[in-house]
Amino acid sequence: GKSEVKLKNLELTVKLLVAFLTYEVDEPTLLRVKQTFESSFKKIIESNIEDFPSAIELLATNFESFIKKIAFIKYKNDYPEFWIGDEVYKGITKSNFGELLKSSLFPKDELANETISPKPYPSILLDFKGIKQAIYDETRKIRNNVHIAKDYSSIELVTSLNVVLGAYLLAIEDNIDFLKSKLLDEYKELSKKINNAELRRIDKQYIELIGVENVEFESRVTEISNYSQLLTSIENLDIEAERNDEASESDLSNTKTDTIVNVVKRNKSFALIGKPGSGKTTTIKKIFYQLATEFLESTEEKVYPILIDANTYNFENSFAKLIKNEIKSDSIEEFKVKHGLLILIDGLNELNEAYRANATAEIKYLLKNNEDVVFIISSRKYGYKSILNLPIFELNELTEYQIKEFVFKI
Repeated sequence: GKSEVKLKNLELTVKLLVAFLTYEVDEPTLLRVKQTFESSFKKIIESNIEDFPSAIELLATNFESFIKKIAFIKYKNDYPEFWIGDEVYKGITKSNFGELLKSSLFPKDELANETISPKPYPSILLDFKGIKQAIYDETRKIRNNVHIAKDYSSIELVTSLNVVLGAYLLAIEDNIDFLKSKLLDEYKELSKKINNAELRRIDKQYIELIGVENVEFESRVTEISNYSQLLTSIENLDIEAERNDEASESDLSNTKTDTIVNVVKRNKSFALIGKPGSGKTTTIKKIFYQLATEFLESTEEKVYPILIDANTYNFENSFAKLIKNEIKSDSIEEFKVKHGLLILIDGLNELNEAYRANATAEIKYLLKNNEDVVFIISSRKYGYKSILNLPIFELNELTEYQIKEFVFKI
């Protein structure tokens, strides 16, 4: 039977290939990787089949430098000894094609007769097994059989071309997580944001609190369908409203309890409300951290999360401007072509009173004109009004036992 390998995300892999080739490195031996790839590929696209042999041979020969460029970006700064070598190992810069494929350093030539084990790279450079191994090995054969390709039939040439181009794409896919965070702006930004001690601490606390033996710690929310009782005629956030909490809760009906994770998975916009100290901001940050991690680590297309502190809104910094700042783009529409968006706006109640009307009007406008974007907006329960026309979920309070456990985890 015929063996084949499928790229998990062809569009992203090709995008990364282009970004990688364009990325400049301060290493003289790698300066021609992009130029050689482009000239060979151009010859294949624009010329007739008689020019295929030399173009394929050049691509296959260039693949060794291509792999070394990945290794240079991946290891040079953090593990310089792997790049330049030491008194025993020759280093990646002096390694041959076959040694690179095995993701290990090998002893210097003068020590070849001694019993010295290969030294694995800090992380796998290429997934050298199965059908991938066959493709990488075949690319090496094509590279070593320089000038033989001219004797290939047309079918053999096309097959060889597929193998060599496939090797380039597979090498990118084998390093896709690292290269995404290194080369693509949206991934770089998210990587910086989640590399944050507070977010990691929140995520760790949640993991511990919702472990197998403590599943009841997952944040739970109650969907509120009787808005008239919850939202009576409260106009402002005030102490009196907080004192009337028990009365308003006793009037709620037609409620439905669920976990916040399930609510987010349903991928629809909603408002998240709760009492002061109920964990709204912590929950919003946990949602952001989880979605950001999924976006960075998944080979499939995931929504791109944006976290905005409502308190940063003012007449000079509209929500649209704050969103554009987060995505590093002047056009939300253009960004949406590349990625789905999920926007978390935390602390609507904390808006300066002078900005509240304008801010609310803009959110309503964004909701109306971006139906393909998911919005999650958090606010204090007291004074929240249903003018945004969103489903409302209220964070349930932690039990005394849960509070003690949470504090203990901190």
